[in-house]
Amino acid sequence: MPSKRSREIIAVVTTDKKWIGGGKAQTFIAENDEQCLTFTRELARSLQGEVVAMSNGIYLILEM
Repeated sequence: MPSKRSREIIAVVTTDKKWIGGGKAQTFIAENDEQCLTFTRELARSLQGEVVAMSNGIYLILEM
């Protein structure tokens, strides 16, 4: 049976402050949805992370 591996959340990008919680990940607040997506892609590329889009509009950048 394969074991599951958990990955570290490197960063969180959102447009809504109400979704911000504690933790080690750096959180960034964008002004609008377009800026949020653009910034998420740029940040993930620079950190060499994987982007996960949540249904509530939050983007997580996970370590690879």
